[in-house]
Amino acid sequence: MTERYPATPPKLVQPHPDDEWTIGSVLWAVIVFGLALPLEAYGLHYDRTHPGNRKKWTLTSNARPFGGFDSITGEPLDVPYGTVRRTALLLFLYWLVHHWTSTRGKY
Repeated sequence: MTERYPATPPKLVQPHPDDEWTIGSVLWAVIVFGLALPLEAYGLHYDRTHPGNRKKWTLTSNARPFGGFDSITGEPLDVPYGTVRRTALLLFLYWLVHHWTSTRGKY
């Protein structure tokens, strides 16, 4: 039996007419595109040109020690509250992925 596809693709949901950009939208764009991306790009370049360095330029190398992981290898460290810190970091990352990928409820 062959699969049947609809003659026309399903319609996309239209943006809500009341949605509008705010100063907060502009500030988020400035923070992300103006500061975070250039800093991350420099960090990736620095890590590539200085392999094995212990300088923390990228978001990952700065977040790992807060979570009780080594900033370079990612191995768990023997630090105060290490298990709690690792659990908190992993739960935050789970929430972040869920936050970015889930749709808001329909009103």
